[in-house]
Amino acid sequence: MCPNVFRNDALKYEFDAIETAIRQRPYDFRECASDFEILTKLQHYGLGTRLLDVTLNPLVALYFASEKCEEYVQGKDGRGKYIPRDGKIAYQYSYGHKLTELEVRIACALPFIDFAEDLAVDGLLEKLYKNGIINVDEENSLKENDYKRFIQVIQSNSFVVSAHSNERLTRQSGAFIIPTAIKIIKDSGSNGSLLVRKARCDLDDAFEKIHLLFHQRRKKLSAKN
Repeated sequence: MCPNVFRNDALKYEFDAIETAIRQRPYDFRECASDFEILTKLQHYGLGTRLLDVTLNPLVALYFASEKCEEYVQGKDGRGKYIPRDGKIAYQYSYGHKLTELEVRIACALPFIDFAEDLAVDGLLEKLYKNGIINVDEENSLKENDYKRFIQVIQSNSFVVSAHSNERLTRQSGAFIIPTAIKIIKDSGSNGSLLVRKARCDLDDAFEKIHLLFHQRRKKLSAKN
């Protein structure tokens, strides 16, 4: 389960693609109150983002699992291909994060930050503060224990139940998983000086179990016999 922006080379152009879309169609985004709302609108328009669509309704999940579909599988070289799949349901028991929570605000802000070659942990935290994503108290809190909490935040996923702002989200009881997907390049220095990079992300591990529907299990049993 890989969000669109992590497929092929799309991650390289994440910042530029978002900036271009907003610059070309500013009126489409003027009512968006947060980075999250901008991302959901971009996703709705078909731009690849780091949002992974999920549903709160098991019947909706069952419907899509019953449909023929293709799953994107990424190889070791970063390239991927689509393989026919059906009957797969991934689920998770979890409470949704609020859009105002620190982890969600940071996760949603990362696509809007241009990651320079020399961007380090302390520099990323400073950008989040200067961009108004976090306040000074939150910045100081994330600096504690040599940035350990901040590093944990930028390497986690958030489950968000959005306002159903369009017909598709309403009809499908839509929600999203938002990965941060930040790679820390370790060296012998302090945590604050460690370089950070955007990294590809597969969210299979975000779900507790994957079930196969009966007709797919039957195919496997027939193949064994």
